[in-house]
Amino acid sequence: MRQLETKVAEVGTFPSYIFIRPPEIGLTMVRGRVGDAGQIFNLGEITMTRCTIKIDEVLGFGYVAGRSHHHSELAALWDGLMQLPEWHQIVKSIVIEFLEAEAKRKKSLGYSTQRSYGRTHPFAGEIKMSEVEVMIFPEELGFEIANAEITITEVENLNMFTGSKEAPPQLTRGYGLTFRL
Repeated sequence: MRQLETKVAEVGTFPSYIFIRPPEIGLTMVRGRVGDAGQIFNLGEITMTRCTIKIDEVLGFGYVAGRSHHHSELAALWDGLMQLPEWHQIVKSIVIEFLEAEAKRKKSLGYSTQRSYGRTHPFAGEIKMSEVEVMIFPEELGFEIANAEITITEVENLNMFTGSKEAPPQLTRGYGLTFRL
């Protein structure tokens, strides 16, 4: 978030806007589908913060994972500004390209960490990345809608446990699931 704040400073002065829905915190169910063809299942609930702003006649929506009012307000602001022709390229070059590069950096860091953690070198049996729809149920609409997609990374790995006085050498198996890598 600190890096995103520096990008806010680079953009300069924003046009004035009003809150249609000030930032509010709630829960939403994250749903997944195995292999993009299987049955939909509930992965679990996550805390999220949503916000809606209005710039001139344009609405900007911000839905972010977590409990940050400021982050959801920024997301709504970026969304609104991206819809205005005079702001689109500014936001894209300063904010969007930075966020895309940051996502790639985190992904490569995650893979390198999985391959060589400390003195162990686990064998990654299977690494899968999937897009999972975030479904919300806006009370004012009365039905569920797909609001966004988040990336999840799933890994199953094997590692050699060298043994101890109590246990002989053996292979150990691990599993991990993470959001946004």
